[in-house]
Amino acid sequence: LYLSENKIDDKGVSKIANSLEINSTLHTLSMYENKISNKGAIKIAKSLEINNTLCTLDLWQNEINKKEVIEITKSLELNYSLTYIDLGNSI
Repeated sequence: LYLSENKIDDKGVSKIANSLEINSTLHTLSMYENKISNKGAIKIAKSLEINNTLCTLDLWQNEINKKEVIEITKSLELNYSLTYIDLGNSI
């Protein structure tokens, strides 16, 4: 699912993250160059703890701080499906 360059903010990414928690088919989610900030990043991190089908996540060039990047990486301790994540230019 490619949602890049769509001005998605924390409210929008919250709905996407909620969907990820029940997702059983989506393997790729690309949301680069949006308006996702720390609040949205935390929501994504929580959903990654539950999701077990997503393989690729692209959050390149959003408005995510180092602390939230760390939270996303911590969520990977419970996620065994994600094999590629791009957080470049977000910090």
